[in-house]
Amino acid sequence: MKVSTAAFKDPSLSVDRRRIVEAMGEDHQYTRKDGVGVAEFSVELAVGLGLDCVSDETDDNPAHALINGKKTRPIYRRLRDGSTFLE
Repeated sequence: MKVSTAAFKDPSLSVDRRRIVEAMGEDHQYTRKDGVGVAEFSVELAVGLGLDCVSDETDDNPAHALINGKKTRPIYRRLRDGSTFLE
């Protein structure tokens, strides 16, 4: 499977933080909803591209965060290329 650039175009990209998901005793299947695949990339990659990474935890999901910022074609391509598809 290949990660699509469409996955990264949202100006407030919704993500789950792996460290917190794992601390909850879960894995990437916790993030997987409605049959949608999961891709992993580092916060360092996003910050290095000038994006803001902010916690947005909820009662239902303490791992939730947002990657905010305008994502131009070069940015979402770099996010795609720096991601690993987890299924």
